[in-house]
Amino acid sequence: QACSTFVRLSSGKLGVISPGPQSEESMKWIEQKDPEPVLIAPNMFHHLYLKKMYERFPKAKIYGPKPLPRVKQPWLEGVMTDIDLLQEDLKADFQCIRIEGHPALGETALLHRPTKALIVTDLMFNIFEPMPVMREILLKIVGAYNKPRQSKLLKWTVKDKQVFKQSCQSLLDLDFDLAISAHGDVMMDPKEFIEGMTASMSRL
Repeated sequence: QACSTFVRLSSGKLGVISPGPQSEESMKWIEQKDPEPVLIAPNMFHHLYLKKMYERFPKAKIYGPKPLPRVKQPWLEGVMTDIDLLQEDLKADFQCIRIEGHPALGETALLHRPTKALIVTDLMFNIFEPMPVMREILLKIVGAYNKPRQSKLLKWTVKDKQVFKQSCQSLLDLDFDLAISAHGDVMMDPKEFIEGMTASMSRL
């Protein structure tokens, strides 16, 4: 199950990165914090709950990968802003790093400048026990069980391995204090992310 990341933007607005399934309690919390939040879909997979969020917050600003309306979510046409413009629009908040070489994923990693938090979506899993048996089996199959690792499924579907590897390794040169993945625990020590990404790239 994927997790959303919430950030308070320098404008005072609430940013919701990788909007996922929200309980009614969570929806009310968002509504209280900002009835016009900024919704960010960082890749071509983490967009499934955008419509539900937008129906609840029709004045929300939405950012996502440029192909998303054409390929998967036609209703976003004319509603969504290309995520490539996110850094320009919110330059005090984010440094954006587009991950090249995997167009099906189309991920943009985000460095939240005020907190030095590196936010990724499907680039890294960091899920530990206890967990349901089926999840344990699946994570073992994709090589991401009980350790920070990139899924083998993701690596198997890379289109240009050299370009993808360079993009992923460029994240390691960033100045960050912690890493947040949409899948698993926060990596409070940047070494966890660096070691996990290094190990993953060595087996690409």
